Amino acid sequence: MNTLHSRLALALALLLLVFGGALYFITRHAGELYHEEVTQRLSSKVAMYIRDHLPLTDAAGAPDPVGMHALFQMLMVVNPNVEAYLLDERGQIYGHAQPDAKLVRRSVGLAPIRAFLAGARLPLRADDPKSADATRIFSVAPLKRNGAVTGYVYVVLTGEDQRNLAEQLASGYSLAALGGMLGSALLLAMLAGFGLFFILTRPLCALTAEVGALAGTDTKAAAPPARDEIGRLTQAFHAMATRIGEQIRTIQNKDKQRRDMVMAVSHDLRTPLTSLRGYLDLLERKLDSLSEADRLRYVGVAARQSRKLCRLSDELFQLAKLECDEVQANVEPFPLLDLIQDVVQKFELIAKNRGVSLIADVLPEASQVRADIGLIERVLVNLLDNALRHTPQGGSVHIRAGRDGSRVSVRVADTGEGIAPEALPRLFDRDYLASRRDPTRPWGGLGLAIARRILRLHDSDMLVESIQGQGAAFTFHLPLATT
Repeated sequence: MNTLHSRLALALALLLLVFGGALYFITRHAGELYHEEVTQRLSSKVAMYIRDHLPLTDAAGAPDPVGMHALFQMLMVVNPNVEAYLLDERGQIYGHAQPDAKLVRRSVGLAPIRAFLAGARLPLRADDPKSADATRIFSVAPLKRNGAVTGYVYVVLTGEDQRNLAEQLASGYSLAALGGMLGSALLLAMLAGFGLFFILTRPLCALTAEVGALAGTDTKAAAPPARDEIGRLTQAFHAMATRIGEQIRTIQNKDKQRRDMVMAVSHDLRTPLTSLRGYLDLLERKLDSLSEADRLRYVGVAARQSRKLCRLSDELFQLAKLECDEVQANVEPFPLLDLIQDVVQKFELIAKNRGVSLIADVLPEASQVRADIGLIERVLVNLLDNALRHTPQGGSVHIRAGRDGSRVSVRVADTGEGIAPEALPRLFDRDYLASRRDPTRPWGGLGLAIARRILRLHDSDMLVESIQGQGAAFTFHLPLATT
């Protein structure tokens, strides 16, 4: 009963059963009325014929035994189911044609008799003298003396034998025939209705499936389950509306992120662009009047600002793609030892020029990991770049990789100035890192935000430990590659 088709079919079956039962009883009752009306119309003058042709009473009005016996003999020959009675003017029975009749009533109600004589619509029923509560169709003729009604010839047209036979036939052939015809008609109607319901509900099922596919949900597995196609279609529409709402909110969030990114880009690019433009304008206006040392100094400043601008643009572009979910991690096994050695080689000259010791330590059991090698390289580059920029001369930067259960732990630690405690909660906040106007926040820059988002693509995260004035350590984990 979980489909509209089955529920409609059940409703149709119940409706047809109720209708069929009602039709059976109505048809049977109408048949009985029709039979009674035909019988009563055909036999309406039987009582009059008996009154006019048979002497039923003597000169004093008492029943004539000879006439009553002749009537009984005639009825037995012509129609033994007919019963004849003599009634006085009050309906009391004072004579009958059945010698062995067992009468239950001693009187008959006169209202149906008067209606019959007045020409009322047939069939009419009156009291049956052989039953305490039954009524039968009848024929009646008045007995008159000196113009006054002194009694009635009352003929019951359906006697006891006929009634018994009719009941036997009704419970046998008639009932079986009528029931069989009605049952066959109902069965055909049910089959036609089932087929029609299936044809009508099939497009609805297809629409429900299409809406469910559009909503990205399985309507059959919805909880709580719907009881029919209409309920599942409603669930599918709700799921689709929810999914559309989520997509709209996602689009709105991404649009807000893009606007924020534009604002961040505008803010972060303004300072190096202004500095670069200022020195270039100064060189353009006073190139001939500046000394060689001043020209070299101005060009060096402009070059540094240009490199800073390029690095910041690259960071902003990478962060924008990560925040808008436009970067997917291509996870594959690779040797972590080789990657760390390559990254360390890129920073060896920078570390040497700054007087910082750069140490790499990769344990053998941590040599193979599963990750996106390009993205993890970006994480290591950003961590080492930050560590070297914030480690004074004579300090050290140590990168270590070791086994940690089923994962590989990578730790980048330095002996720099450390991070202020109030800065730790927002260390990876892009808006916090993008603004570097306050010199008291040394860990500015977007490299850490980029690194953390890359790690989240690998279902990992960045852990930070720092003591201000003693350095900081950044730790992340990668899944170990199985051989």
